[in-house]
Amino acid sequence: MEASSSELEVTEIKKSLKILRVHFTYNRSLFYKLNFESTEKAIRKLLKGWGWRGLTLIRKVQIIKSFALPKILYKLTLMSNGKEFIKKNKHLIILFCLEGQRQGEAHGFNKPH
Repeated sequence: MEASSSELEVTEIKKSLKILRVHFTYNRSLFYKLNFESTEKAIRKLLKGWGWRGLTLIRKVQIIKSFALPKILYKLTLMSNGKEFIKKNKHLIILFCLEGQRQGEAHGFNKPH
């Protein structure tokens, strides 16, 4: 039997439970903020830390596969519809890969072969 929030005399649940670096809460916006915005900031910081090294494209792909993708995939297992999260992180990854490329080289990055 399910009870509504009015029956329980609860107006809003603000607490979250953290298990294995994952925050669980009934509030969807708080769930997104605690889990995905912090992960996006961590990925941004990670890629910025590696960005100044002047890596080749192959090395940048290795950094993404080794460090960024596991964080993204772990968090995506929590949410059925993470399209916005994917778009933000895709943008971060593309910027990281194209950093230091000349305009002509970067222009052909998204074109199908």
